This record gives sequence, C-alpha cells and structure tokens, in this order.
Amino acid sequence: MRKYILGQLRSLSTLPGKQKTWVSQLKDEHLYELFLRLRNGETSRSIASVAQKKWEVNSDSSIHSTAQGISKFKKRISLLLLSEPEETLPSQSEAQEPTSPSQSPINDLEELEQVASRQYRRINQMMDEEQETGLKNLHLNRDIQALTALNKAITKRREWEMVHSGHNPVRQQKLQHQRDQLQKKFGDWLSTTDDEGRDRMLKASQHLMEMLEKNTITLERGPDGEYKIPREHK
Repeated sequence: MRKYILGQLRSLSTLPGKQKTWVSQLKDEHLYELFLRLRNGETSRSIASVAQKKWEVNSDSSIHSTAQGISKFKKRISLLLLSEPEETLPSQSEAQEPTSPSQSPINDLEELEQVASRQYRRINQMMDEEQETGLKNLHLNRDIQALTALNKAITKRREWEMVHSGHNPVRQQKLQHQRDQLQKKFGDWLSTTDDEGRDRMLKASQHLMEMLEKNTITLERGPDGEYKIPREHK
C-alpha cells in the first residue's frame, strides 16, 4: 500500500503544464510523511515548519511560501486524502442494537462483519505507520472506539438473530440471498420466454419431481447421531 501511495504522490507532485513545487524534490520518506501529516489534519503552515527545520528543505524561503507549496500539493492529492477512511463506520450512538432487522441502517450481519474486519486491518495499518514514522495519528483513538462500538453492535445483532431464528444468522442470510437470486433469474427467464418454452419447462419440472419421488431415500438417524441408509435400500 505504501509503495502504491508513494507512486501516486510522486506522480502528482509534478504535473504537465503545472508549476513545479519544492515538494517534488522531497525524498520518499519525507513525501510519505507529508501525506500522513496532511491526512491527519495538520495545517500547511505547521508542516512547512517541520519541512524547514527537520527535513532541511526550502530553507531559503519563508514559512508562508513553503506552506503555499504544501497547499497546492494538498489540492492535487485531495482524492487520496478523501479516500483515507476505507469505510464509513456508524458512530457509537448509531451502532446500537436494532429493534428489528428492518430498522438497522445496515441490516446484513455478514456485511457488518466485513466492515469490522476491514476496519481492523485499517487500524493495524495506521499503528504500523505510527511506529514507522513516529507520527501520532490524531484519529486512531476515535477509530478504535468506533470499531469497538461496531463489534458490540455485531454481537448484539448476532444474539438477536439467534434468539429469533434459532439458526446461524449469517448462513440464513446467505441462503435467503441465494433464493432471491434464483427467483429473480427464474422470473427474468419467464419474462423472455414464449408459451412453448414455458410448457417445455413445466413438463421437465414435472418429470424431475416424479424422478425425485421415485428415487428419494429417507435416511435414518442412529443413536450415535449419524445418518444411515435404511436396510431395505442397501
């Protein structure tokens, strides 16, 4: 990820037809640190001071002039900065147990778990960046709190689903999703098929049901809990 971001930053630091700024001369580690500082919400003037004193660049210019270069660069990488939160998590007050599945803003438990998993990886990445650069991420505690609230909501949601359905909620939702997809595909097929095609489909379905009835075997469950073929069918 860092390599990809650096490539984007380096590419955007010099654009055809645009005035070249001192940012394009930064070393990779300083360019990436500049990105992290902007992402963390630091002002251009504050970063300009760091650049002159710590990185020892653009020392002949004023803080104001150096900050202007950072502001221009910030506009060029605005999409990278805006894409920093990979997911928009519910706030702690929003991530409460829903009264019913339909009242949840994100009512798919599997989707919530995927968001939590991605947010967990994102937080780990931010912590690695802190350790590598020594820069404290201003939003890390907020994101950890949001993840904690989301995990609590997932736990409550799972408990609610288990109590009301008696089955694994994620599996039930997957099955329902598959049923919905099959129903839609079948409906689409019916809408584009003539009467003759429907008749063939009906006859084939009836034949299939007859074959199933003739060849289906009801398994017996033994005292050990295992299913076995009845003796008369062996």
